Amino acid sequence: MKKVLFFLSSVLLCFSCKTQDSSEKEIVQENTTSVSFVCGELKDCNEVIFNPDMGFYSVIKVKVTQTGVQDKSEIISSIKEDSNPLKGDYPESDEALWDLSYNLLHLEFDISDYSKAVNGSSDIMELSEESLKGVREILSAFRGTEKTAVVRFAYDSGFAGNKNTEPEDFSVILNHVKQISKIYSEYEDIITAIECGIIGPWGEMHTSSYAVSVKEGTEWKPDYYIVQVMHEYLEGLKSADIPFLVRQPKFIYAYLNTYCDVDYNFKLDSKNESYPAAIPTYIPVTGSDEYKFGLYNDGYLGSESDSGTYKSSDRSAEIEFLSGFTDHTPYGGELIGNYGIGNGESVSVENFTNVHASFLNIGWNTSYFYQFNSLNYFGETLFQYLYRHLGYRYLLKDAVFTQKDGLKSVQMDFTFENTGFASLPYHRKKNVQLFFIPSESAVSGNEEPLNISSELFTGQKVLTVTADLSSLDSGSYAVYVKFSDSDGTHVIRPANTGWNSQLKAVKAGVCTLKASETN
Repeated sequence: MKKVLFFLSSVLLCFSCKTQDSSEKEIVQENTTSVSFVCGELKDCNEVIFNPDMGFYSVIKVKVTQTGVQDKSEIISSIKEDSNPLKGDYPESDEALWDLSYNLLHLEFDISDYSKAVNGSSDIMELSEESLKGVREILSAFRGTEKTAVVRFAYDSGFAGNKNTEPEDFSVILNHVKQISKIYSEYEDIITAIECGIIGPWGEMHTSSYAVSVKEGTEWKPDYYIVQVMHEYLEGLKSADIPFLVRQPKFIYAYLNTYCDVDYNFKLDSKNESYPAAIPTYIPVTGSDEYKFGLYNDGYLGSESDSGTYKSSDRSAEIEFLSGFTDHTPYGGELIGNYGIGNGESVSVENFTNVHASFLNIGWNTSYFYQFNSLNYFGETLFQYLYRHLGYRYLLKDAVFTQKDGLKSVQMDFTFENTGFASLPYHRKKNVQLFFIPSESAVSGNEEPLNISSELFTGQKVLTVTADLSSLDSGSYAVYVKFSDSDGTHVIRPANTGWNSQLKAVKAGVCTLKASETN
């Protein structure tokens, strides 16, 4: 091992490590303490990592009646149980899928009991206190676990694809949305994303008397009712920062045209759907309502249009429009085809990378996952590659330490590379902890983190931490970095080797403190 020794009269200390260079670098200060640091390998472990707010998801259907939530205790138990995810290849039989459960759950809340079209009696203006309490209990069950939820409400009984099951009185729908959005705003910590839903079979915002545009005089009001639902939701979510996903880009165009003082010159197409004369460009302002927008795609790769998600002739333009949203909000849904995947030597993941894919239903249209499990992609199956790259995947690439004030203030800059399809959702801001573990000590998991000052981790390329090392005795220390919510849950695991499951932290390297002698 090569050792480089510098004698300094100043208090400046700087040491860095690169992936390709694990040599030790030491700075000695006269009448003070020398510090040396050796980086870990900083290599990708090539494992599937089950981080929060991403990956494959399991579905839980929740029937909400006027007297409360059916089977509430069983649902809560299933949420609190440990996950049992797939570890490798796609299973050989569909039967094996039913025993799988993931940290990401898709909650489908069925409120059809409040619609005359289903209950046969009347539209009911208010969701009952028993119903609201039951929904809160379902969402509260996520707290204290490592799980998060994608959530959707609909009037489709059993989420079975029933048409025109919404209340006849549109004001009833808006009032329900107001009640639901209030609950959502209380659970920002465990909700990965809200899917607008409400309208149409499966809550997919189509095939409904409300999924239409309205003409007032000579002017078209694009997606008139759905835009009002979107607006009502966003009004109720003013106090919460949660991604809000819709089923097609055209709903975002319509919302912007209605509420954001833009004019996209909407016209009816051959299918009587309202579209702008040209696909617009739009970059949402951070902190605005529209910054929350994203897409859930339950027609993923079904065709060139993703089964009506996009206009076939404008697929690339619509994806380009969405990039201003999907670069910070989750994107995903249900795979129903293999459009653009290719085969043989021309297998492509472009249709996952260009939309920043975050999550998919593990058990829907399984034949395509079986196909992906037989396609080769750079030495592994396409399914395996997809499994490891859905969502974000942060790899620690470098660390630079700079001494600012003796050992009392050491700045540490950690550099990351994201090799996943997507980014950490914008509403996730993780606390950072550093552990300095004496090299001769076994890790118990009860160690106290170092006293540091740090910015929150939001997926940035460089994370800056300032630490006080003056309380540490001379010796060598394994340095671990941890990212989690303030209560220690929803830990993000970097993709590096050197993960410690007891600390729930990744090893960055080894730091050695040594008292220097006067020369």
